[in-house]
Amino acid sequence: MQDPFSDDDDFVRHRESCPACTEEWQKAMVFEKVLRTAMTVAPEKELEAARTSALHARWWQKTWVRTASVLVLLGVTLAGFNIARQMFAVNNLPQLVVHHIQNEP
Repeated sequence: MQDPFSDDDDFVRHRESCPACTEEWQKAMVFEKVLRTAMTVAPEKELEAARTSALHARWWQKTWVRTASVLVLLGVTLAGFNIARQMFAVNNLPQLVVHHIQNEP
């Protein structure tokens, strides 16, 4: 439970005289070396490419959602105008009168 880089005299003397502690210290130094090497590794090009690809895919997804919503809005608007034109058309007045008269008592 000691810092392997400690230069405390008692620690150094014990480490050099105890075979079990010397072995553990050597293992700790190997681990520290691997850990320091891992901390200095720069991100790889593949990670940057994957990040760019993910951003590009999200951009296309948002674009398709926006396009679809505009098309749905246009469809609903055209359908509403078409229904309103059929219901309130001037040439449709006789049909509205007949329908109204048939429902009167």
